[in-house]
Amino acid sequence: MVVVDDEYYFRQAMKQYLSEWEDEYQCVGESKNGKEGLGLIRKLRPDIVLMDINMPVMSGLDVIQALADENSGGEPQRKIILLTGYDEFEYARKAVHLGVFDYLLKPIDKQQLKKCLDKASSQIEAERLRSARIMELETRQYIATPMVKEHFVNKVFSADSRSDWSEIEGMAGKILDLQEENRWMVFILDAYFDNKEHRSGRGDSFYYFTISNILTELFENREIQCMTSVDKESLHVVVTGKLSVGKLESVVLEVQEYLLDFIKHKLPLEFLISEGSAKERLRDIGVSVHEASVVQRFMLMYRKTGIYNSSHLNLSYVKLSDFFGDRSSQIILYIRTVNISAMESLVREIFSEMKKNEVRPEIILRRADDMASCAFEVFQLIEEDLTEDDKFLPMFPPKFSIGDVDQIQAEVLRYITDIMQTMGERMAEKKRSLPVKVMYYIEENYHRYDLALSELSKVFGVSKTILCQQFKETNKMTIGEYILQIRMVRARKMFDEGYHNVAYVAERCGYEDAGYFSKCFKKYFNISPRDYCEKRRD
Repeated sequence: MVVVDDEYYFRQAMKQYLSEWEDEYQCVGESKNGKEGLGLIRKLRPDIVLMDINMPVMSGLDVIQALADENSGGEPQRKIILLTGYDEFEYARKAVHLGVFDYLLKPIDKQQLKKCLDKASSQIEAERLRSARIMELETRQYIATPMVKEHFVNKVFSADSRSDWSEIEGMAGKILDLQEENRWMVFILDAYFDNKEHRSGRGDSFYYFTISNILTELFENREIQCMTSVDKESLHVVVTGKLSVGKLESVVLEVQEYLLDFIKHKLPLEFLISEGSAKERLRDIGVSVHEASVVQRFMLMYRKTGIYNSSHLNLSYVKLSDFFGDRSSQIILYIRTVNISAMESLVREIFSEMKKNEVRPEIILRRADDMASCAFEVFQLIEEDLTEDDKFLPMFPPKFSIGDVDQIQAEVLRYITDIMQTMGERMAEKKRSLPVKVMYYIEENYHRYDLALSELSKVFGVSKTILCQQFKETNKMTIGEYILQIRMVRARKMFDEGYHNVAYVAERCGYEDAGYFSKCFKKYFNISPRDYCEKRRD
């Protein structure tokens, strides 16, 4: 193991921890900045790296990127565990997408560190065992065995460098005895396991094994070789034969249609097939893999069934409108006031509109991240002692992954609801402190013209100075800003509900002068009330 962190005492603490587990882990080097750390990693080639994000000379993320660029894919990838503070949390989440194994939040909990190291160690051993088995098969020249074919398919679907394709071409020629004149095509098959009995009983592997055998027989009858591999919850398929590109695509479609027609009478499941285009050369099917993956992500998001390729993605209708940004203030308000029912309705409304417009999967995931991050930021602002209380660590935003829209919506609702319930409990614990009482009073009286700081001071029996100071410390905004936020959000809600008389809405929201209300609305939302109503009518 190597430890890379710019804090001397932190490195010493990590080494002390590791010395207690010396039978399992050994620290073979340490470094105080990213540049030195990169050189140390290149030289020592450790299995595990503990590395800080924010360091002088070269950041942890830069080191990760440099190592990723150098990785040839020919060896098991080292496990990098990021060490991060709360203000760097978003960077840590992004780093996971660069191949980082995991991240730990400072200050490091000893037991969490041990658990993370054990998890990394187990994965390293599993990868080494698998590589050793594959190397043994290749060395002994087990030609075209199911395991070698499965390994070949895995390589094709994960290849991302020239060296990967050189290795794949070597396997195709020497081990699988495939010819250069072969044409190639890939597709991905997904089953929708809605019935839990499928998973608790026979499971994914049984169905995919059955389908794999059927596909192999159907393609062999047409003198086409078919190789398959199950990856997570999908069946990856590579087919090859001495046909023209056009003929190969035609035969593959014929087999796919026959397969779906056959299995719908045999298996109680629905299926999706996402295909890439056929290619002349083996190394060109990397493009085909990408095409199939893009189609798969989109179609799974909307639970499509049948056979699809990139021609079915009509990019003209997947553009996202700016509706989310307009509602960010509502999200913040509902979270601040712990209005769970209103928040649930708003989240469902947002997802319903995204489903209606069939926006791209990556945009849905980004919006889910936005909503969860927004909830966490409000929670963090209000709970200043968050970083000192371990029981609130589960409140950090989850990592959303590709699934159907309803699953992602349920995850967002579950997370935000947990945040809001926690906030509600914390508010109850504070026994309705002065700022909270003021918030409720404003919510109940925002429609009054004469609502002012002087009245609040009299109602709650404290000076204006103390009232303003405590309110801002708790809510990170002034009383005037909070009154404005309440009134603006309520006004827009009335416009959304069909009340398009500006003067009426202004009066209901505490404004005697409709002109002044219009100025406030435009400054707050960057659009005038009349233009907003027109936009809603359109």
